[in-house]
Formats: sequence, C-alpha cells, structure tokens
Amino acid sequence: MQKNKLVLSLSVFCVFQLISVGVRGDENPLPSMPGSSVSEGESATEILVSGLDQANLDQPEINQRQLGWSELPKLKNSAQQATASVLHSARSVRLTAGVNLARREGDLIWDIASDGTGTRTPNVLSELSHLDLEMNELEVNLEVHFNQGLLKSWLLESRLRYGNVAHGKTQDSDYLGDNRTEEFSRSLSTNTGDYAADYSFALGYHMPLGRALNLKGWFGYGKHEQFIRIEDAVQVLETTNKTPSLGPLEGLNTTYQATWEGAWLGLQAQVRVGPWQLSWRGEHHNVNYYAEANWNLRDSFDHPRSFEHIAEGQGNVIDLGLSYWLPLKRQAKISLDVVVRTQWWQASNGVDRVFFNTGAVVTTRFNEVDWESDSLRIGVHYVR
Repeated sequence: MQKNKLVLSLSVFCVFQLISVGVRGDENPLPSMPGSSVSEGESATEILVSGLDQANLDQPEINQRQLGWSELPKLKNSAQQATASVLHSARSVRLTAGVNLARREGDLIWDIASDGTGTRTPNVLSELSHLDLEMNELEVNLEVHFNQGLLKSWLLESRLRYGNVAHGKTQDSDYLGDNRTEEFSRSLSTNTGDYAADYSFALGYHMPLGRALNLKGWFGYGKHEQFIRIEDAVQVLETTNKTPSLGPLEGLNTTYQATWEGAWLGLQAQVRVGPWQLSWRGEHHNVNYYAEANWNLRDSFDHPRSFEHIAEGQGNVIDLGLSYWLPLKRQAKISLDVVVRTQWWQASNGVDRVFFNTGAVVTTRFNEVDWESDSLRIGVHYVR
C-alpha cells in the first residue's frame, strides 16, 4: 500500500513538473532517477517504475516528506499560477469598452454682416440664437491598449455620441444699426426633433508615472454636428413693409445644420487611490466650420440649400470624472463612472453665401459662430 501511494505521488508530481517545464521551455522535461539511465523512446511510466526501488532504498524519508499527499495542493496551485501568469503576459492588447448616458445643454449663436467686409452699416445684419438646447445623449467608446511589440504603450480610441434635442428656443433678430442696434424684426420659435452628434478617432501614448498616476497623450480627428429645426414661430416685433405681421408664422420649418471638423491634441491624467480613480482630460481642436440652411418661408431663396457658412475656428473640451473599479474573474474589471464635460467652440471671419431661386449668388461676411455646451454623464466601462 505504501509503495502504491508513493508511485501515485511520483506520477502526480511528474505531471505538474511537465506543465511547469512546458511553460519554462526546459530541454529536459523529466528529472533523472538516481542510478537509472533513460534510453531513447522510454516512457515516463517505465522511468518511474525502474527507478522506484532505488529511490526507496536511497531516500525513503525525504521522498515521503517532499511528495506526500499534503504537498499536492501546493504543487497544483503553483502550476495554475504559473500558467495564468504566462497567459496574462502573452495577451497583446487590453480592450476597454464603455457606454454612457448624459444630459446635455447647449447654445448655438451666429450672425452675419450686411456686406463682404463687415464694415458697412449694419455690421450685424441678422443674428440667430438657438438657446437652452436640452439633449438626452448616448455615448459609446472603445480603447485598445497595446502591451507588447513595436506598438507597446500605444493606444487607439474611438468615441461616438448622439443626442436628441428634447427642448430649445430660437430668437431671430434683424438690425438696421451697428452693434445690434435699431432692431426692426424679431421672431421666437421652438426647437424639437433636432440632434447633436460627435465622432472622434485618436492615437495615444500611455505614460505611467509611478503606481498611482498615469498620463496619456492624444492626437485625433473629430467631427461635431448640430442640426437645428425651427418651428412654431411667432413674430413679436414688426416693421411695416419689412417684416411679417405680429403673430404666428404659419408653415415655418427651417433647418440649420452646422459641422465642426478637424484635428486635435489632448492630454489625460488619471490618479488611482484604491478602487477610486480621478481623471482629467483636455482637448484642443483646430476645425473647419461649415453650415447649410434651408429657409423654407423665403420664396426668393433656393431650396433645399438657401445659404451656407464657411469659416475656420477652434474648440476646447474639458472632462472631469470620478470612477469606482470592481474586479471580476479572469483579471477583468468594471468601472462605474460620473463625468462632467464642458466645451466651447468658435469660428469667425468667414463667408456667408446666399443662393437665390434665380440662380444668383450673393456673398456677405459671416461674422462669428459660438457653440457651448455642458453635460453630466453616467456610464460603465468594461476592461479585459
């Protein structure tokens, strides 16, 4: 019975030894028994049996102490840990996927001059203010972190956001004097069924600074859109022979679609304290601004493109977030996040090009456009 126990113990030990040797890549997978020789093609069982008697004669107490039943769980645990460590180090990328819900509010304001230079009175002919645009927003993002090879510490990121406008209001004002004086027309309307969307793709580099602080540098390209629909308008200030009469503007369904597109640079800092993580991220964008409008009640304008705006501008985005990380099985983890985002964009000194139904095109100065928004985002991220 004692001999059978010893044989079984030796067999189990050799199995785990083979696993360990396979992980290390040793050339000699089996230890040689004292006083035994191994011929080509000889099996592991034959080696064990042939060396068993000699092993019992030489070191019976040592073998039983080292290979007893109490040692098997330790051997098994060691082999499992070694295998898991190798598999983890062999993973070439780490993926982080996230889904976020946000409440976002923004203002989009633009104005044009009365000529191409912007110096003739009035220097502000018309101004549109789309205010208090309240949006329910969905964001999905994916980050790929390379752990090995030439791309080690490099990152790829994509972010997609889309928000429906639940509420908003627009004021359309026209002026006869400089600097928004002598207002002769004003209408108020509501905004529903509109949207704002952001698309961003970036290449980054991860720079750990100690165990608690991480920095990430980013270079990316983004596109940001606002689509505004103006309906249910009411004329609240009239001028005889210049504006519609006071009251509702029947059939109004005008649209204004703005796009900010260009490259950006960013920096991100993350501080980890236990399961908590505080993060800050800043982005600076250089963009080309383009907008296209359909003024459906102006019969003299062409449709569906009544006028367009072209300008160059800049944008800034700031994120401040707090996350709580929870470990999962197989070295995965999940985080619960709260993020506050603020952003402001501006473009100026551009071109306002008006298209008439006769085929004529008139160009004036596009003075300026401002887009500002704030949002509160709640989300979850999964890391594997």
